[in-house]
Amino acid sequence: MIYLIIGLAFFIGGLPFGYLVGKYIYKVDIRQIGSGNIGAINVVRSLGIRWGLLVLFLDLLKSFLALILFRGYLNQDRYLFLFSLLLVLGHDYSPFLNFKGGKGVATSMGIYLALAPVALIWAVPIYLLLLLVSGFPSLASLVSLLSIPLIVYLYNFPSYLVVLSIVLFLIALLRHKENILRLLEGKENCIFKR
Repeated sequence: MIYLIIGLAFFIGGLPFGYLVGKYIYKVDIRQIGSGNIGAINVVRSLGIRWGLLVLFLDLLKSFLALILFRGYLNQDRYLFLFSLLLVLGHDYSPFLNFKGGKGVATSMGIYLALAPVALIWAVPIYLLLLLVSGFPSLASLVSLLSIPLIVYLYNFPSYLVVLSIVLFLIALLRHKENILRLLEGKENCIFKR
C-alpha cells in the first residue's frame, strides 16, 4: 500500500496547471509560446501576472496538500523523501505531457511549506531580493533553493530533509541549465526592460 501512495506522488506532481490554464483559459498551448515552459514564470510572461500567480499557487498547493493528506501514511523518513522527490519529478517530467514539464521550483516550495516552513521564511525573501536586484527569476530561484539545505541543517531538521533539499536543488540546477547558459552569455530574459 505504501508504495502505491508513493507512486501516486508522481501523478499528483505531474498535474500540469500551467498547461491547463493556457489550454482552458486562453485556448493556447503554453509549451508553444514564450520559453515553452509550463511553469509560472512563462505563464506570467505569456498570459499575464494573474494567471501566472494562479499557476504558482496551484503548483505549490499540489505538493503541499499531497504531503498534508498522505503524511500519516508516510511514517518513515525514507517514505517522505521518496514521496517528495516523486512530486517534483512528476512536475518536471509530467506523465500527462509525454514526460515534459516544468522546473519544479514552486512544487519544491510546497514541499518545504509542508515539511519545513521556516525554510521559506528565509528562502522567499532571498528570492524576492535577488529578483528585484537582478531581474532574473532563474537566478533568484536557484539561489533561494541553494539556501534551503543550509537552513534546514541549521534548524536541526531530520537528515533526510537536508539530503532532500540538496537533491531538489540539484534537480532544479539541471532543469535550469539553459537559463544558466543564457545568464553566462548575457542573453537571459530579465523581468525589467533594459
